[in-house]
Amino acid sequence: MRKEDEAKEYVRSKEGELVGVAGVQPSEGKPTEEPKEKTKPPHEPTQYPGPGSFVPDSEGYIERVIRRGIPFARPQPARFPPHEMHLVSKLEYLIGKPIILFNEEHDEYLFRKEAKDDSFVRFIIDVMSKEMAFYNVKKDEEENKLIEDKSELVIRTLRKAEEMKYRSLRRLGIK
Repeated sequence: MRKEDEAKEYVRSKEGELVGVAGVQPSEGKPTEEPKEKTKPPHEPTQYPGPGSFVPDSEGYIERVIRRGIPFARPQPARFPPHEMHLVSKLEYLIGKPIILFNEEHDEYLFRKEAKDDSFVRFIIDVMSKEMAFYNVKKDEEENKLIEDKSELVIRTLRKAEEMKYRSLRRLGIK
């Protein structure tokens, strides 16, 4: 006599056939190990580090939201060497991260810095969007992702810069 013939209960296999089950009855009721209860963090922060960085969970947890955004360090004003005095900005790599440096002695930077309206913020966003678009193209070139014509590449870069500028201005509420 086979073990399958001794079975009193049957289950369906992946193929849909009835297969006899011999063995112990499955346990019913509570599992032996109870799941650990979630606890609240030891202290509730009064202010989160930045907008959109943390999301409070319904159960009291604070979940870190990771944005896949710009890998840039904070832009900094700097003095450029004499042979680069004509540049408004440039992209440098410091400690493995790209950083946008502004020429603090450039006439346009000085003029916009003293302005009373939001023209300085617009200037910074304009320069940063140009540098970020250039960085994206440079990164794609290093990864051999550029398969388009040079004119299409220029158009795509300009569109990317305009899109970044538009989104930044919209996010800051500047029209």
